Amino acid sequence: KIKTGLELNEEKQKIELVNSVYPSAKELVIELKNWILKGDLKLTGERESELNRWQYIDNRTEEDKKSRACETWFCNPDFIFYS
Repeated sequence: KIKTGLELNEEKQKIELVNSVYPSAKELVIELKNWILKGDLKLTGERESELNRWQYIDNRTEEDKKSRACETWFCNPDFIFYS
């Protein structure tokens, strides 16, 4: 199938969007991975039944809790915050 100019433009916009978000998303994932590997975040493997969210124990420092990763990932309704 030959793509129209509109289809090519939409595809280009999608690629540009992904490329613009990827570097910061990668940094956030690395930060989360490091917290998990250091034991600062401990996933319990349990889900809260009422809200169907994953539970975890948060042992991070107050400074780490101010991270963008905290805002981006742990304000997500799929997580429950325990200090």
